[in-house]
Formats: sequence, structure tokens, C-alpha cells
Amino acid sequence: MVIASVNSPIQSFPEVQAAADVAAAEVNADGGIKGEKVQVLFCNSASEVNKAEACAREAVQKKVTAVIGQIDIFTTQDVPILEQAGIPDVGLSSNGNLIDFQNPDVYPLQAGTLGGYVAEPVAAKDVGKHSIAVAAANVPSALVNATEIEAVAKKIGIKYAGTVEVPDTGVTDYSPYAQKLASDHPEAVVNILSPAPDLGILKAAQSIGLKVQWMNQTQAFGEQEAAQASGLGEGMLIASPFPSVDSPEYPLIKTFDKQMEAHGINPPATAATTYPHWALGINGWLSVWAVDKAAQSINGAVTAQSLKEAMNKETNLELPGGFKWSPATPGPTGFPRVSNWTEYFITIKNGKEETVSSIKPVNAGQYVIPIKG
Repeated sequence: MVIASVNSPIQSFPEVQAAADVAAAEVNADGGIKGEKVQVLFCNSASEVNKAEACAREAVQKKVTAVIGQIDIFTTQDVPILEQAGIPDVGLSSNGNLIDFQNPDVYPLQAGTLGGYVAEPVAAKDVGKHSIAVAAANVPSALVNATEIEAVAKKIGIKYAGTVEVPDTGVTDYSPYAQKLASDHPEAVVNILSPAPDLGILKAAQSIGLKVQWMNQTQAFGEQEAAQASGLGEGMLIASPFPSVDSPEYPLIKTFDKQMEAHGINPPATAATTYPHWALGINGWLSVWAVDKAAQSINGAVTAQSLKEAMNKETNLELPGGFKWSPATPGPTGFPRVSNWTEYFITIKNGKEETVSSIKPVNAGQYVIPIKG
């Protein structure tokens, strides 16, 4: 089962299901998993806590083998439901809740938003910026990420110019928040916001003449948001666990784009319209392949329990496009469930996303600071 939020004003990620369906079709064309056809169910968590919990209960009721590619902000509520039922959560893409990095039933492929936000002070320093501030939604996961950015900035020796909390809903004038950002004169600003506040802050900053290196994360800002921002996103640096779908020079992207196009979906062409957040699509696609590859070592039936046992032993699985996954290898202190912390940087250029070749991929695991809570 894919659990993701779709058509919510806070989050909408239809590409997760679309890409998971393609991966399932490819696996089935190759004989399925251990000879059994893969069926992908979908549940829309709609960025609402009750619906997120209902999705987890539906997964339990339908006795799914795994939840895959999950992306929602209420994992503190729904992951324990899956854990109690013994259902592995494969490829959960975290919004920053600590349970995502510590729960033994979670098997992430990458570090989610936290990995991107950890990498952003490093990238800011790499492009010559000496101070960084954060505009963060006033929700727990966003504030966890802001705390991490502050700690990393101090660790690598650049000034932290403060966190400005922005209400996630109900604001019509973002000027006071932009003024507050400007008051400490940051050279770079990271937005940890949902789409409407993100756009509101960019417009308000322009109106007061605030010029900084804007930074964001691929779950929040892509070509669709760049189009809505009417050029204000141009030059933004966007952290991503994967290269841009417009960068086929990377084997992972070449393989992904090829499989999607074989099923009638062109990721580069849809990045500004139907499926704007293709990094999450790549994660959902890889999650299906992760189940397939891990299951190959299982003797007997592939069940939730046997799949967990298999993943708890795997330290070097190679997924399509050369993506390496080690679910049994513990991550850095405080984040034991995540072994892969590689972050790429994408920029908006002429409204399109392109992977920045001048910024080396950052291993955010080298910089991440344990968080209490």
C-alpha cells in the first residue's frame, strides 16, 4: 500500500502512486515477486491526522505485506499502528519526525526532508554564503528541521541568523515575516513551508527588497511552484535525495525516465504540471524494487514478517539505476534507520530544474546532529 497525501493544500504527491504502479508493472512483467504478482493499493492521507491513521488501519485490515513510499506529516500517529501489526514501512520519506529515523519497522531509502535541510548550510557555505536563516512552518516537523539547520550551521562555522515561525494557514500578509527575516541580514534563507506560505514569503521578500540565496527542499518546491512564483524561484537551490528528472546523465534518472515513459508518463514534461515532485515518485518507484530485491532471499512465502527478517539482514542491495540500499546498516547516532544520506542540489533555471554539477553531492550523515524529543 502507498500512503501519501493527494490534493491537500498542504501536500499533494500523486507521483508516488503513479511511479509505484509503474515499478509494480515492471516487476510483474519480469515474473512478479517470487512468482507472485504485485498489487499496489493506495490510500490518501490528505494531510489530515484522522485520515493518516485510517490509512494505517486500512493497511492492517487488508493485511498488506508492506507500506511503500509513505509521505505524510503524521507518522507519529500512523507508524505505531503499522508497527503493532508487524507491517514494514519501506521507503518512508520523512518530513522530520524522529520516529521516522528510529522506529524498527521503518526502512527508509533516504533521509527525507531532514537530509536536505542538514545539507543546505553545507551548500550555502560552498557557494560563499556566511549566514543563514530559516522561515519555518509552526508545526513540529518543520521546527525539528530548523533546529537541525541551526546546529549544523554552527558546526560548520557559519552564522545562524534565526528562525522565523510562519503560520501554515490563515495568513494573507506575509510582510511582517519577511521583515523579521531581513532584520538579521542573512545571506541565505531556507524555507520550510507548505506551498502558499512559501510563495507568500517569496513575494513579500521581493516587495521589501530582501535579496538572499533562497534554499528549499524538493518535497516543497519544484517546477510547478517556480511557475506560480513568476520568476521569484529563479536560482533557488533545492536539496534532493535524487538528481533532477531532467538529468539523464545519472544512471538512476535514465532508468527511471525510461521505465516511466514506457508506461506513458514523461517525467520531465510533467514536472511543472501533473506530477511536480518527481523525487518522491522516484522514492515510491524504488520502494517497490526494494521489496522485490529484498524478497529474493526469502525461503518460502513473502509475508510482512519474512520481508522484515530479510531486510534486517541486507547490507548491500542494488536497485535499478545503480541505487545502493543497506537496510540492515545502522545510520548515524540518533538516526539508526537511515543509512543513505546523499543529497544533490537542483536549481531553477528558466523555470526548469537542473542538477547543479558545481555543487558536489553532500553526505548529510556526516553533519547531522542528534536531536532530543
